Amino acid sequence: MGREMNACMLTSAHQPFDSRIFHKETRSLSKVGHNVTIIAPKAESKPEQTDNIQIVTLPRYKTKFLRRSITFFHLFLKGIKIETDVYHCHELDSLLAGILLKLFRGKKVIYDAHEPYSDWICSNLRNRSVLTATMLFPILLSLEIILAKLSDVIITVTEPMRRRYLKIRGNPVVVVGNYPELHFFSNPKPIKVDGIDEQDIVLARIGGIHIDTGIVETIRAFNALQKRVANVKLLLIGKILPPSFNKSLKKEINGNKNIILLEPIPYELVPSYYRLVHISVVLGRPTVNYRLGLSVKLLESMVCGVPVIACCFGENKRIIEENNCGLLCKWNDINDIADKMETVVRDKSLRERLGKNGRKAVRDRYCWEIAERELINTYLKLGGIPKYH
Repeated sequence: MGREMNACMLTSAHQPFDSRIFHKETRSLSKVGHNVTIIAPKAESKPEQTDNIQIVTLPRYKTKFLRRSITFFHLFLKGIKIETDVYHCHELDSLLAGILLKLFRGKKVIYDAHEPYSDWICSNLRNRSVLTATMLFPILLSLEIILAKLSDVIITVTEPMRRRYLKIRGNPVVVVGNYPELHFFSNPKPIKVDGIDEQDIVLARIGGIHIDTGIVETIRAFNALQKRVANVKLLLIGKILPPSFNKSLKKEINGNKNIILLEPIPYELVPSYYRLVHISVVLGRPTVNYRLGLSVKLLESMVCGVPVIACCFGENKRIIEENNCGLLCKWNDINDIADKMETVVRDKSLRERLGKNGRKAVRDRYCWEIAERELINTYLKLGGIPKYH
């Protein structure tokens, strides 16, 4: 392989223009001369540009069984037609397709483990059926171990996750943090949301909404906060997962006009919405994913200079303690969460200091402009090429 490599991104669950896959990884690889193709389920909306990156879309099925089983076969059939040096796989089932393609075509495979997938899948199943999750976990874990050992490189997003995968397959396992792009979050355009006035202090959760994100605890703590201080609003933006959770969420909100629930927004508008936010609430339940992972929403809040309230465990805790950019609370203690909210709401100078610290930390250590070097070097190493600086 020469300096310019052909890479094929395989994903069964993400849209082609996913923030990590397209906006970060693919663009970074394209920038240094690699030719990248993305094979992914069809996007719900067509982007204005693709940066000369080839997009191959798959049918999007409504039922989860069809989405997972048939999409796997589509990934394989599309992938075998692509002229590539590397299959870069983003989930456990896309990794299975990638390993089969490796066996057929003798190509390299990268397993990009955004999550500890076997644990993450079973954690989601456990919310519906503990028995099913308990029975499936050893099967999924065994499958992940086998496929990880057959891959050429594992990319993951935090040091704790790196240690997990080192135990599974040994080196090479590299950390490519899912950090925000500095240029993307600079100079966002102002935006207005109905129901939010200039004098309001806005607390927000911008990102996917499901039970493990601590959304129930966030709403209940905000309800307690309203009894203590005036002119506060809670802004919730994101896709509700699963859709059946929508009913429970609406019950928690209970018609409260100070809680504003919006549909998912395009990735390009995320910085503009953060301009409205005074405090970002990034809670989570102590699942394996939240203990090992690092919240992208935490980092996005930091790069926008927004102080954070988060739970006192995992990588989120480490980042906040090391950089003094937010307050920590007990994930299931509503009064403690409300107390931390009240502290930051009442103290403007504290908000400014925490926000400034967070922005500096991202600029110095947790930005994509730094993380992309590890991704580029991983590709160079696969091609037997000297290190990129």
